[in-house]
Amino acid sequence: MQRVDDYCVQCPMGCINCGRKHVSHYVCDGHNCEEDTISGTKLYEDGDKHYCLKCLIENYKTDFIEYMTYMYGEAWASENFAEVGDG
Repeated sequence: MQRVDDYCVQCPMGCINCGRKHVSHYVCDGHNCEEDTISGTKLYEDGDKHYCLKCLIENYKTDFIEYMTYMYGEAWASENFAEVGDG
């Protein structure tokens, strides 16, 4: 979700419009997730929601597993396990 926060530090000489008063940024819409674009986290748009990579994969876990299995399953198996021979 898009959020506007106030990071004003109450400058003693008055506001000089430094840009801290109304900081617009995005926050992950995942359950109990606090990732945001201010911390440098990439967020991905999914309809009207915004998710960090972890939450996006969690939401699409089945699709992600099927894709990874199709694309990398054989390489992963051959790197980690011995192939059974005919003899």
